[in-house]
Amino acid sequence: MPQDSEPLEDLVSASSSTPKKRKIGVVEARIRDMMSGLINFYHESIKDTEPGWPSWAQILRIHGIMHNDRILNADGTGINGKTFAAVASKIIRENEYGSINRTLVIAPNGGLLNAWAGSEIDRYASKMHARKQKTVTIEDYVDLKKVTNDTDFVVLNWEKLRLQKGTKRFNEFKQFLESYNPSFFVLD
Repeated sequence: MPQDSEPLEDLVSASSSTPKKRKIGVVEARIRDMMSGLINFYHESIKDTEPGWPSWAQILRIHGIMHNDRILNADGTGINGKTFAAVASKIIRENEYGSINRTLVIAPNGGLLNAWAGSEIDRYASKMHARKQKTVTIEDYVDLKKVTNDTDFVVLNWEKLRLQKGTKRFNEFKQFLESYNPSFFVLD
């Protein structure tokens, strides 16, 4: 850590002569590069969106989702736009890759009817100036038949996953997963 009497500029100067000063300079350069990347990502992400969407906190989450195989996007209920970050990431991925990113959302019952309702997903998509999203909510196993190749979001309650291996429902759900083949998973 820098001493109070030691200016930061002296610690990170390219001509630093001690290993400690060179190490701090390398760390600062990495932080500067990371922040520059985040700022560039922010500007790229908001250029075609409704003003104020996404927020900086949401951009940090979206960036994390976009640049990692897995991410834990955890926060309290109704705080900082976790659902929006997931929907926006799916839309940005589609814009990047040019194909539908089928998304499987596993949520509690309240989430099925509120945060992950088709109308709410479409509201977030509109903030991103994206097309309406085709959402199928699985309230009963027969709803699996409503899912088609162009379904964007399949939303189901985690209790629907309590299946005994080898049963008819297990096999139907397994077949659904294999045919839908989601590329994006959200566990709410």
